[in-house]
Amino acid sequence: MTPTETQEYDRLIGKLKVYGDRVALIEVEEENDTGLFFPEDRKRAWLLERVIAVGDGVVRGEDKPRTMWLHVGDIVLLQFYEIMIAQCGCKIGDSRILIVPQGDVIGTLDEKRITAETFHVTGNWLLCRVEVPQQVGGIYLPNGQQLQSSAGRPRYFVIEAGPGVGLDLAAGDEVKLNPGRANPIKMQGTLVVYIDRDSVLAKVTP
Repeated sequence: MTPTETQEYDRLIGKLKVYGDRVALIEVEEENDTGLFFPEDRKRAWLLERVIAVGDGVVRGEDKPRTMWLHVGDIVLLQFYEIMIAQCGCKIGDSRILIVPQGDVIGTLDEKRITAETFHVTGNWLLCRVEVPQQVGGIYLPNGQQLQSSAGRPRYFVIEAGPGVGLDLAAGDEVKLNPGRANPIKMQGTLVVYIDRDSVLAKVTP
């Protein structure tokens, strides 16, 4: 963090109390962006934030408090739609604060550099490597004319599972998932996706 960001962070600690499974975040400036590439989408913002307050996990109507995986001081990455930023943002002095459900955070970072080595999924998210098979052939008419070319279906292998996934999965396991719910990113040229646990359909057994 820059000296100004550090000063603001220190000033805000203990100034805000949040409830339920929410966390309060303040934006930080990343040093550089190497090895991790997100798709360009003007409707979405990729935000690097630092946690300044964590809720108690108590949600109305639930018997037990939810587990809070994030801690004050964590540097986190989340994707957010601009309209949601407007709804969840507030200001304390000159600082912009976001108050969001913990589940909106997709990952934590060991430091404020976004790289494949520092990025770790959290919450109910999984990170999977995508293996795209070579073209496996085509569909042909009886006269030999090729009607449609078909590439094999992508395969997905777990890289890391967040602490809230709660599934019997380990790094290297192959899973079947709903590709329409997967969010693609690139890590040092390797295509990966992050996806929530409810979109994982099955585990492939050898």
